[in-house]
Amino acid sequence: MARQTRSRKSDHTPPPEPHYAPLDDEPFIDQPIDGPLDEPFGAPPDDPFGPPVDPWSVPAPKPRRPNELEQTDLAALFGPNGPLAQALEGYEMRPSQLEMAQAIKRTLQAERHALIEAPTGTGKSIAYLIPAILSGKTVVVATANKSLQSQLFQKDIPFLRKVLNKPIPAVVVKGRSNYICTYKWEQEDFEQQRFAFMDRENAQATFVRDWLETTETGDVDDLPFVLDSDLRPRLVSYPDDCLHSDCRYFHDNCWINKMRDKAAEAQVLVTNHHLMLNALELGWAGSAFCPCRRSTSSMRRTSLNRPPPASLRPPSPITRWSSCSIAM
Repeated sequence: MARQTRSRKSDHTPPPEPHYAPLDDEPFIDQPIDGPLDEPFGAPPDDPFGPPVDPWSVPAPKPRRPNELEQTDLAALFGPNGPLAQALEGYEMRPSQLEMAQAIKRTLQAERHALIEAPTGTGKSIAYLIPAILSGKTVVVATANKSLQSQLFQKDIPFLRKVLNKPIPAVVVKGRSNYICTYKWEQEDFEQQRFAFMDRENAQATFVRDWLETTETGDVDDLPFVLDSDLRPRLVSYPDDCLHSDCRYFHDNCWINKMRDKAAEAQVLVTNHHLMLNALELGWAGSAFCPCRRSTSSMRRTSLNRPPPASLRPPSPITRWSSCSIAM
């Protein structure tokens, strides 16, 4: 039986070139292509990696846009014909006020510390608030008592909104015991209405019920009276009885969280020494109740009884630990 073998013939012919058959809806291929297609995107560069880079070279800083403070002439603003004089009847230019404002401007621009003492009648609040607000930085103003907080928040800052013709987001940051606890008020309101069937309802509780419908802060200091010593503990929040995230009002109807949300967006925070120092001592954890950590400028009015320990001294450009009226 003859062995059958499959013949293998060598095929050295090149493969057929691919043929592109254009479609009828492609009119662009009807145009002839001029020139060779060897390098359709241009010749490669001689050095594909570019020029050598010095690893120790420092890149040139990008040009910085000057802020509003740098573009403002404080001498004209505080001058006899400036915006302050136009907004305040009987305004008199005080050289010491202008000198203080200019010193604060230099301090903010250089990001340095400054200790400034000025006598009564200088106009210290306006002198430090104007350059601080124009700098665009977050400002923390710490005072020793609530009366100064009220003056700043209810008088000075609204006046500067008119003078500078710009919105100034501001908020007063206080401890939690100054705010109504919605959960505790719900329980107290139920008890007050139940007692009303047998006896006269507490007049302060009745006023608080109507006041809570209109207040924007829940701060008991906004009430036209001082809460009774036996009623206040049943209404305000304390660290020991706060349920935090377990409270059903924690996310949408908690006055403390509303204050903190406003403080996170505000430019000017008005607070007290105790709260600010506690927040700085706790570091980033303290920003939950007083966001001083993110601030760049800190103003402190009035005096501390004694200088705080070094661990509590904030590294802010404006600091004061003396007994003078104001320090930056």
